[in-house]
Amino acid sequence: QMDALAKRYRVIAYGQRYRYPFAPAPEGADTSLAADIEDLAGLIKALKLGRAHLVGHSRGANLAMLFARKHPQLVRSLILGEGPPPRPSGEDPATIAASPPPFIAEARKAYERGDNEGAIRIFAEGVLGTDRLPARPSLSEIPLANAWQLRTLGVPDTSLPRFTCEDARRIQVATLGLQGELSPPRARANAEAWRKCMPSSEHAVLPQSSHGLQLENPAAFNEIVLGFLTRHSRRARR
Repeated sequence: QMDALAKRYRVIAYGQRYRYPFAPAPEGADTSLAADIEDLAGLIKALKLGRAHLVGHSRGANLAMLFARKHPQLVRSLILGEGPPPRPSGEDPATIAASPPPFIAEARKAYERGDNEGAIRIFAEGVLGTDRLPARPSLSEIPLANAWQLRTLGVPDTSLPRFTCEDARRIQVATLGLQGELSPPRARANAEAWRKCMPSSEHAVLPQSSHGLQLENPAAFNEIVLGFLTRHSRRARR
C-alpha cells in the first residue's frame, strides 16, 4: 500500500511497541489496547501530523475506532477493515469471550505446546475462512515474530470499555468499513452491526478477498481507499 497511497498522501506505517520488527513483549509488559492508543497519540503529536486519516485492519481497526473515541481531535477520517463491531452498552466483556469460535481454542492449545507455526496456521485459516493462505511474508515471518500475542488469545482486553453503538454515533469524521467478498459470515454480521449503529458511515466490499483484505487484493484495496479519501477531501474544501 505504501507506494500507491503515497502518490497522493503522506503515508506512515508505524511499528507498534513489542511487535515486529521490535523485540517481543516480556512477561508482565503492558500490551493493552490502552497502551497502544497512547503510543499512537504520542507518535502523531511528536511528528506534528495534526489530524490523521487512520487506516486499520482487524485488531488495527479496533485500535483505530477506540483511538477516535479517546482522541477525536487527532482523527481526520477512519478506514476500518473488518474490525469488531460496536457492542450494546453495558455488555460484559466476559460474555463476549464465553463462546469464541473453536479455532481460537485450537490455536491457543497449539501455542501452549510450543507449536507456533501450527498455532498461526490454525488462527489464520480460522479468520480467513479458508486453508488457501496468501503467499505473503505477513502470514509467515511477521506472525512468527508476534507469536507471543497468542498467549492472550481469547482473553478479553479490559484496559478500556468496549466500543459501543453510542460511541459510534458520536464519531464526527467520515468512516469507511471494508469487508472481504469471501470473508466468513461473521464479517457480514459485523458490517451489518456497523450500519445499524452508524448509518452515516460508508461500506465497501473488497472483491476476491477474505479477511486478508489488502494482502489478498491490494490493487482494489488501494482504489477503494483512495476513492474514499478523495471524495471526502473534496467535500472538506467546499
